[in-house]
Amino acid sequence: MVKTFLGELVKGGGSGKANIYTLKELTSYINPVEIFTTEKELSKNFINLFSALRETSSPKDRKEIIGKLVENLEEVHSKEDKLFSNSIGRGHTAAQDLVSILARMTMPRFMTLLLTDNPYSFIGLLQRSTRRVEHDSYFLPESIERNEGLSKKVKEYYNKVQELFDNILGQYDKDSRKSMRELVMYIQPLSLLTSAYYLFDWRNISMMLHTLGVDKADENQKQDFLSEYGNLIKNELKSLDDFLVKDFGQNFNPKLMYPSNGLMYGSNVNDFIDFLGDSDVKISSVNIAPHLKGKFSDMKKLINALTHPEDKERFENVKNTLLGLSIGVYFKTDLSLLHELFRHRTVNYLVPSLKSTVEYAIKNGAIENDKVLRSLFTIPPQLNEFSDKILNIYRESLHLYKELVDNGIPANDALLVIPHGIKTPVYMEMNGWNLYKLFGERLCSTAKISIRSLMSAVRTKLAEYTQGHNLPHIELLAQPKCFFMNECPEHRENSCPQKALIGGYKKFMNNG
Repeated sequence: MVKTFLGELVKGGGSGKANIYTLKELTSYINPVEIFTTEKELSKNFINLFSALRETSSPKDRKEIIGKLVENLEEVHSKEDKLFSNSIGRGHTAAQDLVSILARMTMPRFMTLLLTDNPYSFIGLLQRSTRRVEHDSYFLPESIERNEGLSKKVKEYYNKVQELFDNILGQYDKDSRKSMRELVMYIQPLSLLTSAYYLFDWRNISMMLHTLGVDKADENQKQDFLSEYGNLIKNELKSLDDFLVKDFGQNFNPKLMYPSNGLMYGSNVNDFIDFLGDSDVKISSVNIAPHLKGKFSDMKKLINALTHPEDKERFENVKNTLLGLSIGVYFKTDLSLLHELFRHRTVNYLVPSLKSTVEYAIKNGAIENDKVLRSLFTIPPQLNEFSDKILNIYRESLHLYKELVDNGIPANDALLVIPHGIKTPVYMEMNGWNLYKLFGERLCSTAKISIRSLMSAVRTKLAEYTQGHNLPHIELLAQPKCFFMNECPEHRENSCPQKALIGGYKKFMNNG
């Protein structure tokens, strides 16, 4: 059995043949939206919320009322209805944060990318990285399935991808296959099925359903796979408790309060390209809070504090200082790496819409011109011997996307054929703590080669920027995590190619 994350999905695997499912077919194998929160847990959450609202909004004695509610759960919803209409309906949506839901959803990678992009959507999520996702199960939207000719072409394309994937990996021995697999994943399309766990609160539900196009305002909008999934999620939540999707008659438009989703509604890609030009990485700004400039001028003292977590007051003070540093950086990366970066939840990202990125590639001749195609997609150097075959997959994906859209397929459905290897420009804004923490994780030798390369390039550009603008050398904070320690946190002291960096802060303190 091929396993997607903690769930058996299809028979086969390694056969070179793609397993392709519509949402209806997928539902016949597994429950694509599985909620782990029970009715009893949810009722308890609602009682706690009801109690909190009574405690904060009523001047009368509440203990007796709340006690009776706990004794008689059947009365809860009738009393909640009036109370929630009077609180949530008037705009006090923060109260909804006290009700949480845990769910597992099996979906295309494009959907996990969209939901991860929105930094306000979820309390937490857990999903497999690209290199660990099963590679032979694909999603087929109903809009394509209904068109016999287009459906045949898409299925043939998925089988070509699967055949090439297996053929490339078959060139390597078992020991090399693991590291090569993450590189070959670039050719896999965004329709690749995966599973993820989401922990979200009641307010997040509204944001998520809005992102997926499930609202009254969008009834006339052409249905795509996102709205199909959204309705499935809505129905699952409603079956648990219809309060989760109930309209409490808000006297304001809650949609005005939701953040936007960059990969769907972001700026046109040209706005990013105009700024980046031919550069792959460009630092746009470095700002230090005026009252903290003195602290950043002494990098030795700052780094020394980061190496002594046992001195709690000093360590926490320097972490707080790092929040006063803000860095803006533009770079180009592929969707596989972007998925990894989105997991750093406290970093802000701006991306162009994926639709504009794909259409930019088509408009600029990527289908006809190999040189343009190479510049807009990732081909890892380790796979250069297969570059012609990989380029053929990339080229066919763009051609197929265009044909789908030209034949009336919704853009979000057509985007599922686009591989993870397509490059997109990104604007990333991080503080000093992000610089220390993100680079600590992503410069480690256990991180993907491609993301280490990107982080190294950002660090190099940051060093050039600080020197050119007479700023403190904040790039010194961008080190593998072992640099600030006396041991390898991954316990790979003997095999790590970067083992010379372990405890590197000591050399820096002595020599600067």
